[in-house]
Amino acid sequence: MTTYNDLVELENAIGEQQVLSVYVRGGEKDPAKQQSWQIDLKNSLDDIETSLAGVPHAERELFAQAREAALQKLGEQRGVIRAPGWAGFFVGERDYRSGDVPAPVRTLAAWDVGPRLTPYVRALKEARPVIVAILDKRQGLIYKYSEREVQRLDTVVAQTPIEEPYHMGNAPPQGFRPGTRGSTGTDEVQRELNDAIRRMLLSLSDKLAKIAADDAWIVLGGMKSVAHEALERLPKSLVARSMVVEGVDVRATEPSVAELARQSASTLRDQFDLQVVSEVIDRAAAHGLGAVGIRDVKAALEQGRVHDVYFTLNFVDKHSDEAEEALRMALGTGAVVEHVSGDAAVTLDEVGGIAARLRYMLDKTVATEAARRGGTADDARLERVSQRASEAR
Repeated sequence: MTTYNDLVELENAIGEQQVLSVYVRGGEKDPAKQQSWQIDLKNSLDDIETSLAGVPHAERELFAQAREAALQKLGEQRGVIRAPGWAGFFVGERDYRSGDVPAPVRTLAAWDVGPRLTPYVRALKEARPVIVAILDKRQGLIYKYSEREVQRLDTVVAQTPIEEPYHMGNAPPQGFRPGTRGSTGTDEVQRELNDAIRRMLLSLSDKLAKIAADDAWIVLGGMKSVAHEALERLPKSLVARSMVVEGVDVRATEPSVAELARQSASTLRDQFDLQVVSEVIDRAAAHGLGAVGIRDVKAALEQGRVHDVYFTLNFVDKHSDEAEEALRMALGTGAVVEHVSGDAAVTLDEVGGIAARLRYMLDKTVATEAARRGGTADDARLERVSQRASEAR
């Protein structure tokens, strides 16, 4: 399960059933700590069992079956979760879906009607693929970094042969076209070089548009001037999730490409999140296509007006049930839910920790009715946060 659509399918399949959701943090390099998750998980499962003391026997039996199924499945790991994380969803004795998670998660267990999915949303955000293009004047090497692995995808080449200008009195090299109208051999070589680079970057732009699709981050490195020109030639839809980096060239090893991809993806995520969250807050402050705070976001979800929902870890920690409810409502109405971190999370927490970008305006009559069920950011505070976010951009 590696995409948001997988979460939609999971919710549709078992959203009305009693589900034991299990998350385990992995990737621990210290041998002394590699099995510490077992204690955390046992405590979480024991807490659930204690909370079920007063419920009907049938539900307690269903939980016991799910617990045993989860522990059996985890037993296959021999005590060590080598991936960044692991998740499993169990309905009675049935292991509905389980396996590695492509990003770190907190060890926990939850017993709910429907799967607990907010931890997986956070993992998916960190697991978006990264496309790395390393360029010089002759070639561009294209890599994909996904699920901790680097794959060399393609190479684009400046195909026009480039020759050194010949000296006066010597025969021109084979394949060299002498300059015209007084242009020197050096001018002609430079013109051919520029044309070759331009064609190479146009080809690169076309390839990146296809490879990166709708979600991958794009990192451009190598020769600084060529990388910046490549960025300028990208479609506008890709620029917001692209960046130029320094300190790498076409001789880079795959491990160094992987490290570059990880660091750059973190930077791009933080920049992108802050921009999006700031725009939503601006829209909400202007009473436009934005909603902030659980009250207005929930009202918008009830009306089917939400395009995207954004939440913070702090919001989930303090309002886990409301976060899950918002996520399930979003899944049911075709909205996308995103976890934000860094400066974006700090900004969003000031207005309630959750916000939504709307497809069309919120019906204020319904929103006013929803106000009786909870609070939201007042207009003055929203205006201040919006102003600070605008200045930060």
